Amino acid sequence: MGWVYKVMLTGEITEVVPSNPNMRNPNGVGVGQKGEILVAGFFTGKVSAYHNGALTLIAEGFRGVDAIEQDEDGTYYISSWTQGKIWSYEPDTQKTMVLKEGQESAADFFFDRQARQIICPDMLAGLLYRIPLK
Repeated sequence: MGWVYKVMLTGEITEVVPSNPNMRNPNGVGVGQKGEILVAGFFTGKVSAYHNGALTLIAEGFRGVDAIEQDEDGTYYISSWTQGKIWSYEPDTQKTMVLKEGQESAADFFFDRQARQIICPDMLAGLLYRIPLK
């Protein structure tokens, strides 16, 4: 099991998401459109949201998650270090689309909301990709 902590520049450490048997090996962490903490299990491929003391499963099948973000329309963007992919996932329709694949290691990305793009490093290849969004 794993925990998610917030570490302040002052050195203060706060537990944000407590240990939960349904959240193993959290790695990809983001903030959802309603302020919930988005957490993905690196080895399990489960993506969940933590809000008001409850952990809710959003999606499964995203192993090796390194980053997760959500846009204002509710779409999630997810990168996988181990699969070298970046997906979009629409929770209402459960539609998954591969936005970029073939990377050696799609790492934590920058979600540029204003320019509607993702900037994602491929850490092992030493490359940086720009992925335009709809």
